[in-house]
Amino acid sequence: MRFFYSVVATIVAVVPIAEGAVHVFYKTPDGTLSDRLLGRADEVTIGIATQPEARHIEVKGCVQGAGTVTITRNEMLYALNQADKFLLDVMLLGESEGVEGPYYLRNPFEAVPGWGVSSVNFEIRELLKKAEIQC
Repeated sequence: MRFFYSVVATIVAVVPIAEGAVHVFYKTPDGTLSDRLLGRADEVTIGIATQPEARHIEVKGCVQGAGTVTITRNEMLYALNQADKFLLDVMLLGESEGVEGPYYLRNPFEAVPGWGVSSVNFEIRELLKKAEIQC
């Protein structure tokens, strides 16, 4: 029986050695720098993973029972301009270190705040109606 395992490594450099052979320098998940010679025969054992897209997650912690959460103008502008990357994360914090959430919201805002507005208070219960729960 043959066992397969996978290790995700970050490629640091690839140096061509000869036709069909390369010297690969990589960093393992624990940060160790390592290297390996690879040839055509190794192609079937190598899988290439792409790096996930960058996300901006704005975390707002609120005391359980609070009615509103404050979002700054800059946070709202970033969310509107980078809607594909932005998530608003609302966490409800209890008195005894209990946490409810996270509640993730995609596209939480509908309009640019008016000129001169530095922040906006949102009703927490209205935000949570639009939320996706992920733990």
